[in-house]
Amino acid sequence: MAHPSWIEMLCCPVCQGSFHLEARSIRCEKKHSFDFAREGYLHLLPSGQARRGIGGDTLPMLQARRRFLESGAYAPLAAALLAQFPPSKPPEKEQVVVDVGCGEGYYTAAISNHIKSTCCVGVDVSREAVRLASRRRTMSAAEGPHFVVADGKLTLPLHAGVVDVVVGVFAPRNPGEFARVLAPRGLLLIAIPNAGHLHELRARFGGIGIEVDKQAHLSTQLAPFFEADGEVVWEQTLQLSATAVHDLLHMTPQHHHVAVDAGSESLAVSASVRVLRFRKRIGAGVRGAAAESRR
Repeated sequence: MAHPSWIEMLCCPVCQGSFHLEARSIRCEKKHSFDFAREGYLHLLPSGQARRGIGGDTLPMLQARRRFLESGAYAPLAAALLAQFPPSKPPEKEQVVVDVGCGEGYYTAAISNHIKSTCCVGVDVSREAVRLASRRRTMSAAEGPHFVVADGKLTLPLHAGVVDVVVGVFAPRNPGEFARVLAPRGLLLIAIPNAGHLHELRARFGGIGIEVDKQAHLSTQLAPFFEADGEVVWEQTLQLSATAVHDLLHMTPQHHHVAVDAGSESLAVSASVRVLRFRKRIGAGVRGAAAESRR
C-alpha cells in the first residue's frame, strides 16, 4: 500500500502555507524552503523560537533513555499504549498518528511497526532527539515513521484536522493545538506517572517529585477540548541492574537534580503509569484557543 504524502499534512511554520516536495527539500507557496537532514528528518522550528534557547533533552539524556528503553523494561507500557488504539481503518483510509514529544523515537517506532495502515510522525523540540529517532528508522523515507523538529508546546507544523491520533508519553501538552490538528472525534492518548511511580528512586537519590493530583489537573486542562474515553493502568515491580538504574535516573529531568554518578547499584523499583484516552469534543480545535503546557 502506498502511503499518502505526509508532506501534504505539514504547514509552513512561517506562513502556515502548504508544502510541496522538491528533491531533498520542501517549499511552500511563499517560497519558504526547508531541507531534509541527512538522516531524513525536517527541521521546522522557526528561527525566532530557536533564539529563545529551546533545546529539549540533551544527548546524554537521550542516550541513557535509548539504552533503558532498549532493555525492554518499559515494553509493557508500550503494549498498554498500543492496546488503546482504535481498530485499523481500511487501507484506503489509513490512520495518521502524531507522537508529540517523541524523544528518541521508541514509542513512535512501536506504533509504526505494530499498528497497521498507519502514517506516523514524531515531533520533538530537541534536534538531537529527532536525529536519534531518525537513525532508528529501518523503513524507507516514503513509508515512515517520519520525524520533525518543532516545539509542540507552541504550535505544531500541521494543517488543521489532518490527524487521527495524537500521542504524548511523559511529554508536555498543548490541548488547543492537539484539538486543532485532530480530525473530528479524533483520539488523544496521554501517558502520565501515578504518584508512586519510581518512588524508590526518589527515596534513594532525591530529585523532583510527581505533581500532586496530576490526573485531576490534566482532566481540567483538557476539558475545554476533550472528553474522557477510558484508561488503563500499568503497574509492575522492575528489577533493575546498576546500569539500568543509572540510565533511568539520567534519561528524564531528574538528570538535572541528582549527582552525575547517581545510580551505581541495582534496585527494585515500582512502575505505575496511567494511559488515558480522550476524544476531541465536537467543535473543539479553534486555533485561537490558549495553549497550555505541563510536563
